[in-house]
Amino acid sequence: MAIDSATPLASVLATGVGLAGALGASLEARFFEDLDLLRLGALPFAVELSALTGARQELSSPHIERALRLEAARQQKLLAAAAARTRVAWSFAVARGERLTAAVAREAEFVVLGPSARGRRGAAHAGAPGPVAAMFDATDAAARAMSAAARLAARLASDMLILVPDDESGSAHARRDAARAWLAAEGLGGRVVAVVPELSALVAAVRTQHSSVLALPASVLTAWPVDMDVLRAELVCPLVFAR
Repeated sequence: MAIDSATPLASVLATGVGLAGALGASLEARFFEDLDLLRLGALPFAVELSALTGARQELSSPHIERALRLEAARQQKLLAAAAARTRVAWSFAVARGERLTAAVAREAEFVVLGPSARGRRGAAHAGAPGPVAAMFDATDAAARAMSAAARLAARLASDMLILVPDDESGSAHARRDAARAWLAAEGLGGRVVAVVPELSALVAAVRTQHSSVLALPASVLTAWPVDMDVLRAELVCPLVFAR
């Protein structure tokens, strides 16, 4: 699970801990210090304004580093509490010099990322948890993403949203039938939706159905292609990437 100071933690924790519990796996959390904030603190003219008083004060590197340490400690404490409730083994580390999205390239079988709180648009859907969305294609990584999404959906008592790539191969109809057969075999409720291989179509499908999680094969980042930072900015739900 990859997090930073801008990650909306509650939904990401629920997804990471829930997925680890559903798979019987351990959870490794990595807190990525925001390099842009650290660079900002090195600038001689950097200041911050108090949201309460409007007072200005110097924004220095030591100040930012202390704030990041405090935030990392807060998130570690919340992770420990959530993992204890579900008896999930966990670890926590702090990374500097890397982007949060670099976590997808790591060797973990599944990586959980949160949406970008600074860039996301719209609001999360209120009420019952939305469906767990997953990409259905012929790759092994997609099969792992589907399996993980199914276990998470069962754990959350949620339906599934199966996204079937609708490309020029003309096989989208067969894919939809295969996806419906897979849902029936898993004993899960849900919908099957065809999407063209474009980021905007992927985002629209997930947001329209108010999905609570989106599970994708990591290869989709280059196969479609999908820009990770834009995807995180456009969605309000956590992402699960399968290698």
